[in-house]
Parts: sequence; structure tokens; C-alpha cells
Amino acid sequence: MTVIRSAGWVAVALGAVVVLFVGAGTAAALCKYQFDCHLRPTEPAPTGIEDFEGSGGGAFELADGFIGTTVVTGLKSPTDLVFLPDGRMLVSEKAGVIRSVADGALEARPFLDIRPRVNDYYFRGIVDIAVDPDFAEKPYVYVTYAVQGPGGDQSKEPIAVRISRFTVRNGVADGSSEEVLIGKEGKPGTSCRALPKGADCLPADGDHIGSELVFAPDGTIFVSTGDGGGLEVVEPMAFLSHDLETLGGKILHVDREGRGLSSNPWWTGDPTANRSKIWAVGFRNPFRMSLLPGDPDRLLVGDVGWNSFEELDVAERGSDYGWPCFEGPERTPDYQDTTQCAAYYADAGEDAAQPWLSTPQPDALSFTAGLSLADARDWPEEYRDRYLYGDWLKSELYTVPLDPDVPAEDPARFATNAAGPVSFVLSPEGVLYFVAVNTGEIRTIEPR
Repeated sequence: MTVIRSAGWVAVALGAVVVLFVGAGTAAALCKYQFDCHLRPTEPAPTGIEDFEGSGGGAFELADGFIGTTVVTGLKSPTDLVFLPDGRMLVSEKAGVIRSVADGALEARPFLDIRPRVNDYYFRGIVDIAVDPDFAEKPYVYVTYAVQGPGGDQSKEPIAVRISRFTVRNGVADGSSEEVLIGKEGKPGTSCRALPKGADCLPADGDHIGSELVFAPDGTIFVSTGDGGGLEVVEPMAFLSHDLETLGGKILHVDREGRGLSSNPWWTGDPTANRSKIWAVGFRNPFRMSLLPGDPDRLLVGDVGWNSFEELDVAERGSDYGWPCFEGPERTPDYQDTTQCAAYYADAGEDAAQPWLSTPQPDALSFTAGLSLADARDWPEEYRDRYLYGDWLKSELYTVPLDPDVPAEDPARFATNAAGPVSFVLSPEGVLYFVAVNTGEIRTIEPR
């Protein structure tokens, strides 16, 4: 094993926090109420991502032959990372700020500051950013965030989520240029379930937001969305994942204006209809995903688990991944006797939900989907056909052979003390970067 070297280490090891991750007995009781069961909390339960500050942030150890470097420090709950064509790095902070990094240093001026619009309670906030692949002609940055309601940025009231586009002018995103692409009808402080069926609303009664935006080669966008549950919310949110009139718990496929595509499996002829936007169903909290190498029609999606399994799914057009009637490869005990799941089993049978990779808890606690290593610069040949992913709560990284047509087996632990990995990206030069949310850092991994 090799150890990361960092001149700017800011982590504080909170041993008491780490204990929260293994209290399965208390978690089972809390999970009865869908209280963010992927956290395995003991009482008092965590009040937000800030409670995990510093955890998993010891000496970063990697597989032999690799070295890790901390390249950015001093971030506050960073959630995602992308690169601009000019070489700058953009990092979103959960509370509503996007920071830019040039020549290894955080720029003083925010790239975008929308904190007055963002609800930051628990795991809400900005969760995803994306840059238009045709940036020279379309200088847009796309942002997914939870919308602040009347209760303020720390209110746990039901709210909605927006996926918005901002125009970049003079090197920064213009906050006044916001165009809401998905979630136009979400009302601050109002549950999507209170709106008429078919409303353009992304749910966040709890904190299962998802989400990831992935551009396909043709310029269309795949969007992952959570079922909107979590916190004290129970059944009504989970079953949104199979409701074709709603947008939660799905993979969507839309154009740059947020309109559905005629190639989608439930296309109605109306590009503004929710059904016309849906590409795959049956997800709980698909936080991260990526297109399979050379395959514009399949995605590898990480669905954060509830009380039994963490899973990675190879998602295809019209596919169904079973939540809440299945978690991982098995029926979900707390839902299997419901009327909805009884009907689901009768209709779909036992073949409806087979994840590509599933790991039982507590061997895994909170999967973060990653990426193919096919284009990782200078990595040894034996890694080029492997997939790298992480576990936020265990602060570990893993690799597994990437054959989407064969269920994955025998993942190999690649790194420990990864300080809460929540996003992975290859730079234009092929260098692997990831966001370590627990220590507010951006790190790289390269061969020695």
C-alpha cells in the first residue's frame, strides 16, 4: 500500500462519528420510518453532512504502484466536480456556491452563488453540476439543487428540486440567466404530491434527490432522480419510482430544453409530458451514474441502498430496477406485503430487479457510482477493463471487472481512508480526480 502526501491536510478525525456507521440494530428501528437508513445512525441521529466532517480522513492508502495527491483544500461540503474547456475546475458546494480552481488555487470570486435559492438541510443542496459539451457555442452550466422554501435554507419542510441552466459570461455563470429545464412547476415549500398528476416537479419531501446529469454523444441528457423520500417519509414517496406520471425515482432522457424524446419507451407524442421524459424506472436514490464506454444506450447507475443492499445497475431503455419492492436482488421486507408490491410481483415476477453488482450491508454502506478506467492516463493495462467506484460511509474505493453483460463479482478494495468519496471524474488529460466531501478536498490518483 502507498500513502497520500498532502501539504494542506485539514482533516480532524472524529472517532465518535465513525461509530455511527456500524450501529445496525438501531438502524433497523429507524429504517422502519425511512430515516436515511443508509447512514446506519445511532441516537442522536446525524443532522447533516457536516456531522461527518473529518471521518475516514486518515492516511490515504492505495493499491501498490499508485500515489494520491490532495490538490484542493478548504472547501465546505463539496459535492461535485467538472472541468471547463479553459482548464479550470468547477466544484459545487452543498450550500449553493460553485467555486472555480485555476492553477491549483481556489479563485476568490465564486463562479456561481445561488445560496438564497438553495435549501441546505441534511443532504439537500446543490448535488450535481455539468458543463455543456458544446461549450464554445453553448456556454452553459447545468445545476441540480433543492429549492429553498418559506422555512429557509435549513428547513426540513417538503420542497422541490430544480435542474437549471446558467449562461457563462466573462468567466463566471450569470445567476440572473437561470432557465429551469426540469422542475418548472415545483412550488417552494410544497410537496410534489400536492400538485396535480403529471406536474413537472422533482420531489424532495426528504433528501433522496439523486442525481447526475450525463450528456450522450448526440447532445441529449440522461438525468437520474431520487424518489424524494428519506428523513421521516415512508411509503408514499418510495412508490413514486414506478408512477409514470411523476419524475421521481427514474432515469430521464431529455434534450437540452428538458423535453422528452420520441425514442423514450413511454413517449406519448407530447415532449412536455412526464411519461415522454422517462427512460428507466424503479430507483431509490441514484446518486451517480455514467455511460458505458462506447455504448450510448446503457448507463451504469449507483442506487444508494436502504436497509439491506448497496447496488450498481446496468440501466437500459425501458428497464425497471424494482425499488421499493426489491432492494438489491431480494424482496424488500418492509414493502413486500403491501398491495402495490403484491401486484408488482404478480406482474413482473422475480426477474424484474437484478443488479449488476450488489453488496449486502454492512459490508457496504453507501455506494457512490464511479467510472470506467479505460481512459485513465498511464494506468497499468490490467486496470483498463475495470470500473472504479466508492463507498462514502466506509471511505473506501473499489475496482471490479467491467463487463456489463455479466453480473459483477469479486470487487477488489483499491483504497482506504478516502474521506467520503462522492464524485469521480477523469480530466481532459485522463487524470482521475475525486471529491472527498468529509475533508473538503479534491484528490487525484495516478500511477507512480
